[in-house]
Order: sequence, then structure tokens, then C-alpha cells
Amino acid sequence: MKKFLLTTAFALLGTLVFSQERIAVFPFEDMDNILTKNESVFFYRQFSNEFTNKNAGKFTIVPRQDVEKLFNAEEKFQLSDLSAKAKTAETQRVLNGTRILSGIIGKLGNRITISVSLYTFPELSQLPGGVDLRVANKDELFDKIPELVQKMQNAISGNRTAQTYKIGDTGPAGGIVFYDKGTFSNSWRYLEAAPAVSEFIVQWGAMETDIDGTNSEEGFGKQNTEIIVERLKALGEFGKAAQICAGMDINGYNDWFLPSSFELNWIYTNLKKKGLGGFGDGWYWSSTQFNKNNAMGMKFESGAVGLSGKISTYSVRAVRAF
Repeated sequence: MKKFLLTTAFALLGTLVFSQERIAVFPFEDMDNILTKNESVFFYRQFSNEFTNKNAGKFTIVPRQDVEKLFNAEEKFQLSDLSAKAKTAETQRVLNGTRILSGIIGKLGNRITISVSLYTFPELSQLPGGVDLRVANKDELFDKIPELVQKMQNAISGNRTAQTYKIGDTGPAGGIVFYDKGTFSNSWRYLEAAPAVSEFIVQWGAMETDIDGTNSEEGFGKQNTEIIVERLKALGEFGKAAQICAGMDINGYNDWFLPSSFELNWIYTNLKKKGLGGFGDGWYWSSTQFNKNNAMGMKFESGAVGLSGKISTYSVRAVRAF
């Protein structure tokens, strides 16, 4: 079955330099055939109208018709195709753009996810400001178009100054930066822990239930949290660690999550051990499950990693990526 492409676009906010750049909108790959061909077209047109209305002359948009000269809407689009010398030259000739927008749409659990990123052209270097949006169904996807446009504009404008952070700095949401992976990729570079006043004590939840798919490594806390929240909802459980993190809104930022076990370790190493962040000495939950009855935690008095029953009540400090 052919995979149809979802196209979308967004506007840049910023200085005069950026307002003179042309933004070429490229297709998104609909990885799970969520939208029909007609729905993809309608989504694109509604989204295009929304971001154009918010544009107010801040930037130049490459006409959709010019993009469609290069790509068949019924063929699978891959950003890597543009790295071919002949295709790069043809794209440059037709679009004359210096920024391109691309991404994917797919399913994560029972929810629809759109991930969008901005790239330089022709280098195809990912720029700060990528945005993810998750919705329950296609109707909500269309209803959320204005919100998606606004989030992308905010993310791009917020990162346009290319500000750098050090461990211990105050993050954009008022938390404290505890991890820097060195480069911007997959829509983030830094992790910040929420302010100490937001800390709480609660159960992990989902006792005697195997929640498949959680990961220990850096960069997976957000995905872990989404998986856990979806499963807890299905189980009829509420007010658990991952759910509270996902529902937090601090200083206008609502993209918080329960850290993975590796992310939790960096909090201990870079903040707790240095007396930063106002952490206690007790056990803290991570979003990494060990088995159906236990999840990974860490005792901040010593840095000891251990397994604990999901019904245990431990401290929780939410984090976010940016």
C-alpha cells in the first residue's frame, strides 16, 4: 500500500535577516497511513492558511505549487533524497530557498504524533526549534492546527538567538540545566529539571502490569512518560508519577516528563552531588520500568540505583528537553 504524504508549513519569527529568507515546505511522511490522500490535502491547505495569516510579511513562503514540481504527493518522501547532487541542484533551482521544513507523522501507542524540524538548505543541518504534537484522533489533529502553528513559531523564535547553556544555569522554563549532549538534534540539546518547589511524592503505578517499551537512556524520558501515561489511562489509574509530570505547567511550559534512569543519574551527578537544585536524600523515581512489579529508582543520599515496587511512594522531579 502506498504511503501518503502529509504536508505542513510554519512561519519564522525573528530579526530582519531571517525575515528575508525563503522557507520551502516539504512533505511529511505519513508512516502509518493515518490520513487518506484527500485528508492530507485538506490538512495542508488549512495549515497553510493558518500560518500564512500569522505571517504578516515576516518571511517569504515558497509556493506549494513549486514544491509539487519536485515531488509526487503519492510517493514516499525522504529528506535524504535531497542530498543527491542532481536533486539538490534541481531543488535549489526551482525553490531558491534557504530553509526547508520536513518531518513525520505516525502512531505512538494509541495517539497520533507529528514531529517537525527545520533544516538549512542545501546543507540539511537541523536547526533548533523542532516541535512534537500528539493528539488522540484525526479530528483533534485538525482542531489543533492553530496550536501547532503557534507552538512551532514560539519554538523557532525562542531558539533563534542560539543561546547556549552551562550545567547549573537557569533553563527557559525556570528550572536548572543538568545535561548537555553537545549538539542540537531530534529537537533538543539540553535537559532542565523543574524548580524544587514543584517536587512531589507519589506512587509509580501500574503494579503487576508490564508496560513494554520504556528505555533507560538519555533522550527517552519523554517517550517513556507518554507510554506510561497511555497505559495508566487504560488501567483507570490517575495521579501517578508520569501522569503528574505530563500534566505540569510551569512558567507557561507544559512539556515536562518523568526522567529515564540515565537522565535521573545525570541529575544526581550534575546537580545533587554539587548541592544544586534543592534535592533531598531519599529515593527518586525514573520512568524506566524493570518488570511488571518494579521500576528503576535512585537514592540521592548515595547515588545507589535500585528496583522498587511500583506501589512505593518516592520523590519525583519532572524534567523537560529543549
